[in-house]
Amino acid sequence: MRLNTNLQAAEAELKQLKRERQQDAPELQSESECEPEQQVLKRPRRDELGRWQAESDELRALKWAQLARGVAPSTVSANIQDVLAILTPDIDAPASCQRQNKIMRGEVTLAGEAMAAFKFAKCKRVLCFGWDESTKFGDAVFSCNFQVEHFDGTREDLCLRGLSIMPEGGTSKAVLKHIETRILAYSRATLAKWVEVHEKQHGLGSWAAAGGPSPENIGLHRLCEDTVLMTDTCNGARCTKRLLTESIVQAIAEKVGKEAWEAMSVEERNEKYRIHRGDCWQHLRNIIIDAMAVKGNELIKAALEDDLTEFSSYERIEVDGSSVIRGAFKHFHHGGEYAKGRGREFSAWHKQEHPSLMFIAFERAMGSRQDLAFDGCVALYWNRILCLEFLRGYIDCPKSQNVLDKSLYTQLRCNEFVALLRVNTLWCYVFSDPFRWLSGKTSKLAGWSLYKMGWVLELAEKAMQEIEESPERLLDPALDIFKPVAEELPEFAAWRAEQLEKEVTAADGTRYYVAREVLREARTPRPGSGNEQAKAKTLELAKAQATRALEKMHDKRLALADKLSSQDGENAYSSNADAHARTLGVHGTNDDVENKFASADYTMRTYRGISVLNTSGIVQQRTAHDFDRPLNVVSDRRKRKV
Repeated sequence: MRLNTNLQAAEAELKQLKRERQQDAPELQSESECEPEQQVLKRPRRDELGRWQAESDELRALKWAQLARGVAPSTVSANIQDVLAILTPDIDAPASCQRQNKIMRGEVTLAGEAMAAFKFAKCKRVLCFGWDESTKFGDAVFSCNFQVEHFDGTREDLCLRGLSIMPEGGTSKAVLKHIETRILAYSRATLAKWVEVHEKQHGLGSWAAAGGPSPENIGLHRLCEDTVLMTDTCNGARCTKRLLTESIVQAIAEKVGKEAWEAMSVEERNEKYRIHRGDCWQHLRNIIIDAMAVKGNELIKAALEDDLTEFSSYERIEVDGSSVIRGAFKHFHHGGEYAKGRGREFSAWHKQEHPSLMFIAFERAMGSRQDLAFDGCVALYWNRILCLEFLRGYIDCPKSQNVLDKSLYTQLRCNEFVALLRVNTLWCYVFSDPFRWLSGKTSKLAGWSLYKMGWVLELAEKAMQEIEESPERLLDPALDIFKPVAEELPEFAAWRAEQLEKEVTAADGTRYYVAREVLREARTPRPGSGNEQAKAKTLELAKAQATRALEKMHDKRLALADKLSSQDGENAYSSNADAHARTLGVHGTNDDVENKFASADYTMRTYRGISVLNTSGIVQQRTAHDFDRPLNVVSDRRKRKV
């Protein structure tokens, strides 16, 4: 009874306070007494007859933009509502549910494909067409990339379809059929549907009057405008290129007409319609790297064959360089990728115990990378002594050690494995990294082309021959494989100088030049580091790896020999001056297609169960950015170059 009395007294006091406030400020009234213009305006989605009304184009585009960036459907409406509440608090726009936002992912795909088809049909010419197949969570998928040139001289990468399922299989004929029907014919039909809707709304002929391109501009006949057909170097891909070239020629003959085509000489046809079959230079580089890495592993395994018999399979002692690199990443990487790893403990330990020592972050070893066999050795070679000192504390206390502790401790103490790390580190700096940079910059460097990369390969061939004859050459600081390229390309010379100037800061603030320190240690190790004892094995590995690289380069069954003058290669730079001039600024790699598979993998892992159709739109917009607006960033806090 006393509680009820207290509540009644409190309510009476609150009412009295409210009356006093209204008397002091008459403008403060209850919500029911507000004027109509002060009330929140609600935007209904049904008309006076109860029919459901379409959402505004602007609001729909906002949702498409978020979905295209990979935003979770459950947060799209909340994000938009938050912005509208700040900018337009007087308007209450209805929000769509999570299920509806998921359905809109398909709309993003269709809209993106239509816009890509429009640009393709309107472009001046197609510079490069690259494609590849892969498997994502059980689905055989296909992706492609078109580098096009517009009439204003600008160049752009177009993706007609981010991902498409391949029900036909992965044979060369099936891939060719897929390109014809599910890429080009599909895009042509998509644009034709757009034309139909436009002319239905604006009248017959309005599409052409507005400057819209014809859907007939999409087809195989567009791939003969000095176009490079770009794929990886496997036999299936090269076979597909040959079949596609034949189909393109047939499509041109049908377009020109039988009589006109037969009246043209072979020289006239080649002058007017040119097709170039290109091989991805990153794949070509990785063929050499993989062969050299495998050869190094074979020699180390043979040298340690007797010692390996003393270990059981449970101890996981492997002499494969890539396996140790991945093991070190799991165990020492600061990101804590492995549940039983010691990355965070190791990071805190070396900063406290050795604050002034140079430390190189371990190479990220997730996914599949052939050049990891060289790249991953740099950090492992330099940090080896530090890792051993850290692991010794766990080895001395068996109760706290795990299998990876003992495995890495045993391998990093092995003289033969130290030699493998040392030689692979040198290959990384003198061969792999410069070759990768030049391959990736083919379309960005003035006077450069995929045919000019054949000259770079010939320089690598010459260096491998020198090292095969005298392995000491690899340890010589005067060895500069790509010096002629640096003399011709100022951009490459600037990049090399920048690499030598890159610094890393120790825990106490001491700064080191990374490349200089590592190269010095790999060529002339410090006394007491344990690296000098591996010199004999290092030279043996260098000679064997150079020999294996030359074997791969000269193998007539591979695409590498096709690029070398010494092997009378059909696509050697010395015999393709005209083709070089015609393909300036064209992609020399298939990276733009490989990146789409990486985007698809990330998206499908983030949203398990998402369909290939919905993934396709997100993947495509990572290239197109059709819904992006310019960012007005007040301050960019990223590290800037001095």
